[in-house]
Amino acid sequence: MCKKYLNAINNGGIPNLMDTWSYIKEERAREIVEQVRENYTDKLRNKLGNRLPMPVGRLNDILNVLREEALLEFIESTYEETPSKDLCDFLSAS
Repeated sequence: MCKKYLNAINNGGIPNLMDTWSYIKEERAREIVEQVRENYTDKLRNKLGNRLPMPVGRLNDILNVLREEALLEFIESTYEETPSKDLCDFLSAS
């Protein structure tokens, strides 16, 4: 990003602020996804505790609630209506 800025300035141009804003948003989304993953894992440990084994239906109910909470946490933290690919991949694998 710095190189693009310097090249634009050195060549008499103006740096593209939209690229910068996109980069900032993507970086922030990655940080939030990491936090959402940690929260999801902590909540999963707390919900399951020493309650395994448990019926598959009950486990699926817990996972569905946690996935929904993770999506809401991401959306509320990023103000994006669509979750990132990283978050979708994580939630579909869990």
